[in-house]
Amino acid sequence: MNDTNSRFPRRIVVLGSTGSIGKKALAVVERYPDRFQTIGISAHRSGEAVLAQAKRLGIAHVVLTDKDTAAATAKLAPRDVVVLGGAESAVELASRDDVDLVVNGIVGRAGLEASLAAVRKGKMLALANKESLVLAGELIMRTAREKGARVI
Repeated sequence: MNDTNSRFPRRIVVLGSTGSIGKKALAVVERYPDRFQTIGISAHRSGEAVLAQAKRLGIAHVVLTDKDTAAATAKLAPRDVVVLGGAESAVELASRDDVDLVVNGIVGRAGLEASLAAVRKGKMLALANKESLVLAGELIMRTAREKGARVI
């Protein structure tokens, strides 16, 4: 196991933070603040819910994949929260250098690019998006082996 996978607190990103998987992941983060630091979260259109999560957990980076929702949410966000829009922003969030663990709870095919981005950067990927494996399982697992990423 490499240093990134054993260091605490683990710096994480939760994609699909307003869905059931995302909410459960954030509940674990809240329960173990010494083990996890949330770098960013994403949702599709749940702007108010994402801002509430960001405020509660002190999260500075929020992505809403629906660009119109992102624009509206950015107007409501406090100064210390950066709101970005579009699916490409979720991919960027998943591949940030300051992230150790990506929890991917994005529903459907939309989560595939973020899964690939995470393993290409050698991240630990906690994958709750089965479509990523159905559509590109061989590519994801081969890339993870080549880049030293872990898929759980």
